[in-house]
Amino acid sequence: MIQIFEVTSASGAILPVKLEFPLNPFENVDHENYQLYFDSSLQGISWKNEENQRGIINDENVDVIGFPTIDLKYIVAIYKGINGAFLIPNNAVIYNLDGTIHKVLKITELISERSKKYLEKENLENPPLSLAKYPQGLAFSNFGWRKDINGNLINSISIDFDRDYGEKRELNPETGEIGKVLDDWQIKDRFFIKSNI
Repeated sequence: MIQIFEVTSASGAILPVKLEFPLNPFENVDHENYQLYFDSSLQGISWKNEENQRGIINDENVDVIGFPTIDLKYIVAIYKGINGAFLIPNNAVIYNLDGTIHKVLKITELISERSKKYLEKENLENPPLSLAKYPQGLAFSNFGWRKDINGNLINSISIDFDRDYGEKRELNPETGEIGKVLDDWQIKDRFFIKSNI
C-alpha cells in the first residue's frame, strides 16, 4: 500500500497529500511551495509504498495529475495535453505501486442522457473518437475519490468531450472498467450546468 503520496513540479515543489477524503494537495501548503508549484511549466506525482519503493511519474511535455485509488493499491495518472507519453483519448493510466503499468484506459461509450442527446444532435459516434484529433475534443480529465449515496468511498474518473461536455464515472481500477455515471455537465456561456445523478 501507499505510505506517502505527493504532487510535484518541475520547478522543485513537493506537496504532500493526506490520503483521506477529500483529497486536497493544497491543504497546509505554505505560500512559497504553492507558488513554486503553479509557476512551474510541468507537474507530476510521486509516492512511496510500504516496501520503501519510490514511484515517480512525470512527462517532459505535459502535466501529469492523479491520485491513489481508495484501496491505496494503484495510482491513476492523467496525462494532460496532446504531446505526452499517453495521447488522448487514451491518456489515463493505472499504475502498480512499483511503477509498472497495470492498465491504459480507453474511453468507453458515453451513457448520460445529456451526452447521448448531444452526440445524436451533432451526428457523432459514441464514443466520439473523431473528436480526439482536437486538443480538448475527447480526453480523460481528472481522477479522484467520491462518496456514493450510502457514504461509501468510490473511485471516479472524468471524461471531457467537445470542450464543453463531460461525464464523471465510477472506475474499477482492478479491471479498468468505467462504470455508472456519477455526474455529467455542460459548460455554456462560461456557466457550469451540471446534473447530480
